[in-house]
Amino acid sequence: TGGRPSRLSADQVRTARRLYEQQDMTVAQIGDVLGVSRTTIYRALARHTEPVAARRPKPAPTM
Repeated sequence: TGGRPSRLSADQVRTARRLYEQQDMTVAQIGDVLGVSRTTIYRALARHTEPVAARRPKPAPTM
């Protein structure tokens, strides 16, 4: 598909996700480590995230 190439490789997105989920660093700090802006980190996390419903199935209804 057209458009501008991503600034982050797949490995960098995985690293950003891991750092973000550990909650030890701010998004700005993650961006500094990877050499991109915090906006780029937010976009990458949003673009490469499964919807919550896809990650965790709803419990079966009980009667």
